[in-house]
Amino acid sequence: DARTWSPVRVAYHDEKAVRKIRLEKRINEIVNRLNKTKTEEEHPDFRGQREARDAADRQDQKRLQREKREQEKEAAKQRELEAELRSYASLQKTENMRTNYDAGNESDDFM
Repeated sequence: DARTWSPVRVAYHDEKAVRKIRLEKRINEIVNRLNKTKTEEEHPDFRGQREARDAADRQDQKRLQREKREQEKEAAKQRELEAELRSYASLQKTENMRTNYDAGNESDDFM
């Protein structure tokens, strides 16, 4: 009956196929050596580990976004400098300009 089984009892489909081995004596030296190397975390803090990982991921994303913004600023600055070099705005300063109408009375010289 399944209700009377203890929680650790295992049922097999074919009991005749089950092989049982009886140890004559347990070798404590080997067991003790294994127990020394045994490391077991009782209750790992999965939530804390997840939050720490998520925080690290967020920091990485922020860093990448910051670097991308800086690169975009540099690219915009570079484009602006190139556009300024290509334009004639630096040549068209008012102190460098002369008008043809203020050249004097050159037309009087022909008469």
